[in-house]
Amino acid sequence: MRKDRNILPLFSPLLRYPHDGQQQAAELALRQLEAETAVAERLREFSSFLAAHTPRQLEENYTQTFEINPAVALEVGFHLFGLAYQRGQFLARAQQAVDELGIQAGAELADHLPVMLELAAALDEETALSLIQEAIFPAVRHMAGGFDPKNAGYGQVLLALHEYLGIDYECVVYAPANKAPEEEVSSHA
Repeated sequence: MRKDRNILPLFSPLLRYPHDGQQQAAELALRQLEAETAVAERLREFSSFLAAHTPRQLEENYTQTFEINPAVALEVGFHLFGLAYQRGQFLARAQQAVDELGIQAGAELADHLPVMLELAAALDEETALSLIQEAIFPAVRHMAGGFDPKNAGYGQVLLALHEYLGIDYECVVYAPANKAPEEEVSSHA
């Protein structure tokens, strides 16, 4: 297990609203992750998708993918807590860490997945591992469940990230003996 947290920010520009440089960012991520076969294949599909569409088409796909469907919204705290009070606590702690580390969130909240990936790369190893295994992976797993694996577009990036976290951070899903199978819990191996 590598746990190279410098890889995580490679996914960040791919999960942001379409922008100049996204194609180059996809190609860089693909080069860095070529050894991860399943991840690289999804990133290759995403890169081809970017090249085949106009900026307007990309904007429409992004909006339809992440902004209209709450099941795949990119806010980690929403997937963990819904609209409960705990999301506010999570957001406040994330915002404090983002501010302390000088991470640029732009107009997004601190629990926006691209911001969280950059945060995980900047934190100390123990805190980052906890953030990845207890927050980022469960949220990404939930989001990934909303995509057809054959679907082209931005969903491929999320599915690639899900694969990467499962491989490199040994994030797994298990059902504790005292809970029903539908109450699965995410954790590390």
